[in-house]
Amino acid sequence: MKKKYLTCAGIISALILVGIFIAIALTSVPSPFLLPATTIDPITGMNVDDNNMMILTGTTTLPIDSQIAIKVSASPHDIAGGNTSGKTTANGDAQIISGARGSSRWEGFVDISQLLPTEYTITLVTITYTENFTKIVESNPIATQKVTLGDEHSGPDSIRKKTAVKKQFIRLNAIDERETGERQRITGTTSLQPGTSLLWAITETGNETGSGIQSAQGFTDVIPGMEGINRWSVVCDTAHMKPARYRIRVSEDTGNNTHTITSDGRMSAVSDFSLIPPAPGIKNTTDAIRNSSRFVTIDTLPDMQINDIYRITGTTSLPVGEDLLVQVSPSSFMTDYNFTINPKVNNQEDVSSGATGTLSGANSMVKIVKGSGSENLWSFELRTYQMESGIYVVNISNDKFDYPRREPIPGDVSRSMKFGLKRGYQ
Repeated sequence: MKKKYLTCAGIISALILVGIFIAIALTSVPSPFLLPATTIDPITGMNVDDNNMMILTGTTTLPIDSQIAIKVSASPHDIAGGNTSGKTTANGDAQIISGARGSSRWEGFVDISQLLPTEYTITLVTITYTENFTKIVESNPIATQKVTLGDEHSGPDSIRKKTAVKKQFIRLNAIDERETGERQRITGTTSLQPGTSLLWAITETGNETGSGIQSAQGFTDVIPGMEGINRWSVVCDTAHMKPARYRIRVSEDTGNNTHTITSDGRMSAVSDFSLIPPAPGIKNTTDAIRNSSRFVTIDTLPDMQINDIYRITGTTSLPVGEDLLVQVSPSSFMTDYNFTINPKVNNQEDVSSGATGTLSGANSMVKIVKGSGSENLWSFELRTYQMESGIYVVNISNDKFDYPRREPIPGDVSRSMKFGLKRGYQ
């Protein structure tokens, strides 16, 4: 009888074990019988991209809505020669990608461009927030890994930073429709150095290629901008130009003392615009360049893709030192998604750490700096590493936020621009 009882107990135990195995194998929900576990994949030089962003991946059994922070640190006394021209810490964040069988993948990014060569410890922690999001609470480490950031003298097991290749460009900003007889101001941005001479020519678009009668031409110099994005402008008197469709081409001056712009492979930018017949009535002949007393503009954006870094810039008539709010959000959410801003956040590294929370986008406050003439400048660094491909809207405004009342305070100046974010260049 006793032997029969033990046999039955063994069968029941076996069935329970089989049930646990089936639950683990067939469900994507972490099993209650397993402790949460997180791993970091091996790190090599292939993890560092051209922007010196270190891309980290691994597995985790944490819930899909968990927030993971990445901490990279080294002991200051490990720095050879007492070098203090860089940093020994960096922070990043990660997102969990839902997986199967109770285990998901995670992916995160850390900017290592300012780190000094030495050995670092990469630590993952989870973060939660206290009530009203007033304080961040970190967990104990859930995964760690050592990595050596080397220099030209380091061994083959080290990872190394890369020398960023600056992409050269000339861009034209959007050109407003004007009446003939008005002065047309055309502006743009460039990576060329201040003082560089640019050659421009305006032609009437007589056919599909844009070739036609040349209506205006000349030179202009590049003037200083900010964050490596410099500026140029052209003012064209249209009094001698008839109503028609026109095309302007701007290129770097090669020093051959000619105003003729040819298609010889030089870096250039092209844009079309229209001149329309003047409306009847008395014309203001003093200065027909229309300019609001309070304005903000957004410069033409480059083609963008995910997993890269871009600089968004513009001009404003608002005073130096004032704050502007930059919001980048999916186009479909622009009208019904409410962003809140931490006033202490002024760069996207802080934003992306989870301090403000975005839905595949970014937002931040930026300072207005001194420009040239009556136009001051603003700039925002957009990191697309944790954004999905699609259509987005960048909005710049002088909106504020009343934190005690938790209410937005609308400003009186704003500008928006749509752009596409691609998965990758073909």
